[in-house]
Amino acid sequence: FKNGRPDTTRFFTLAGMSQSASISDKDGNLLFYSNGCEVFNNIHQIMPNGNKLNDGDGYHYGCVAPILGYTDAQGIVALPWPKHPGIYKVFHIRFDEPGLPSATLLETIVDMRMDNGLGDVTEKNQSIHQESYLNRIAAVRHGNGTDWWLALPKNRSREILVFLFDSSGVHPPVRQEVSVVPNKGGWGQMNFSPDGSRLIDIMFDQGQLFDFDRCS
Repeated sequence: FKNGRPDTTRFFTLAGMSQSASISDKDGNLLFYSNGCEVFNNIHQIMPNGNKLNDGDGYHYGCVAPILGYTDAQGIVALPWPKHPGIYKVFHIRFDEPGLPSATLLETIVDMRMDNGLGDVTEKNQSIHQESYLNRIAAVRHGNGTDWWLALPKNRSREILVFLFDSSGVHPPVRQEVSVVPNKGGWGQMNFSPDGSRLIDIMFDQGQLFDFDRCS
């Protein structure tokens, strides 16, 4: 949309998209994307070591035909690693068994300086935090313009867990019991407003809107 009109590219991919995360460079050129099963480069090939994200029961349930995509609605996001040029982290939620609350927040590292600029997965499925989650994760830029916040609602509770992601990695979460009603299990969507001052969480028959401070 940089020229006021959508610049659209159509392509075919082997990645089924039950869920998806993608990221572009500063000029809007696609770098890579993932369906929660594999990481694909911008010529739509699986990156070296980019297979078997979220390996486990959920992978074997959703990442084979006919689904071909990890069956978690909003359980993945890709972000640039602050102060590490060319390196990105993919944060993804793995559930232990299909249909049960997600249990582990994982990270996978993509180095776009490798494979002639097409990128390699250098680390994958590294555990950050274990706890029962909903299948939602949202990210917003920190008020300092460099770091990031990750927000995840805790399953069947009033808590939202907020992680700081900076140049040293991901910090332990801050817990805030702010929900008016307990978060329900199941599909939904969580997102930040463009200026990061609001966080909305929608699920089934209810929605909640929160204030958010990008500095703290």
